[in-house]
Amino acid sequence: MKLLLTLFALFLLIGCQSGTDEADQTDDETEETETIDESDDENDESNDDSESDEDESDDEDVSEEDEGETDENGSSGEDYEEPETDQSIGEDGYYNADDAVVLVEEYLEAEGHPSGMNVQHDGQDDEGNHRVQVFEVVDHGEGDSHTATYGWYLVDEESGDVHDLFD
Repeated sequence: MKLLLTLFALFLLIGCQSGTDEADQTDDETEETETIDESDDENDESNDDSESDEDESDDEDVSEEDEGETDENGSSGEDYEEPETDQSIGEDGYYNADDAVVLVEEYLEAEGHPSGMNVQHDGQDDEGNHRVQVFEVVDHGEGDSHTATYGWYLVDEESGDVHDLFD
């Protein structure tokens, strides 16, 4: 009888301890997340020299990406390559219709074209490039209006390059 009671107490202690370990592990993970969030807030509010090596490497990565964006956006070439930080490629590695619209909007902004234009996906060509129309709505009053096309652009489905269809 004492043996059964001892075994029962042992199982009870082991069961309670494993539950406590899982709770402690969850608490530790939560504390790590909070610590990371707090360190991000400190970096935003002040330039503290006590950053960890991980934070410093993240800062270096961002500055390298910024330099690449400046080179792409600073050029006035006919082709515009989409910055990697602004756009996410789908799981299959191709740009979809929504991505194409965003890329054309960024292209127009980078090239200094008028803002406030309507940008609409208009399908794909035979090679799989996304065709995007840029237009404005001209209102004549009393419910009469028409659209005036500003331009047509092709967005490469694989690379995200934007090309003016008529250049």
